[in-house]
Amino acid sequence: MKFRSMLLAAAFAVAGAASLHAQESKLFQDFRPGSDEAINVEADKLEVSEKADERVSVFTGNVSVTRGVTVINASAITIHSDLGAPQSGKEAFNLIEATGKVTVTENNSRATADVATFDMKTQIATMTGNVVLSQGSNILSGETLTVDLNSGIARVEEAAGGRIKGVFTPNAAKAAPGE
Repeated sequence: MKFRSMLLAAAFAVAGAASLHAQESKLFQDFRPGSDEAINVEADKLEVSEKADERVSVFTGNVSVTRGVTVINASAITIHSDLGAPQSGKEAFNLIEATGKVTVTENNSRATADVATFDMKTQIATMTGNVVLSQGSNILSGETLTVDLNSGIARVEEAAGGRIKGVFTPNAAKAAPGE
């Protein structure tokens, strides 16, 4: 199942729930455990610092991080990694933090938010602040999106007292190219 599975599952959950449990989401699939795709970064500026056993790389200005078909764009992206060469079977980074109009695209799916984190130790991706998920004409919005990268289960939540919102067009996902 692709990102549309999350959106279509949401169509059934929106009517009676303030949060969403989707069966499986492929969003962020290239940041899941075991991906052997290279991480490509482009930015206007890079600042690197090394403290104790960690390297912190801060990319600023029109930042784009690509891994496989997943692209993250933001004003600033910070990548935390262990010093030294990555160990076999271990990710090259521990944490990615993105701020400033964050956009994640994957094929014809798109997620936007104010802030995003990809924690490789916990295998949790979180997007917060004005979250909007879209695929074709299907749109889902809320305050927070959390994706368990191991299981693919995604959850959209709204702030206390708020409600998630969705617009689902029949057959919109079927007509989308690349799926």
